[in-house]
Amino acid sequence: MFTGMPAGFFFRYGLVLQSEGNDLGRIISVAAFLVGVFFVFPIKPFWQPLIAVAVGIGIADIVQLFSG
Repeated sequence: MFTGMPAGFFFRYGLVLQSEGNDLGRIISVAAFLVGVFFVFPIKPFWQPLIAVAVGIGIADIVQLFSG
């Protein structure tokens, strides 16, 4: 069920890095988006990857909270 969690985590973390002025953040978020689109979202039923990505984004927010 949590197949999309790494994609969601890296997408959100990439956005955070990009907002801090780190150019690597853009590469990470684009790569995570492409992985999500081509490998995570085609999985059926469709709601499982959506939940997994949401959980990954939440975990990225928690990591950012404790690391910064």
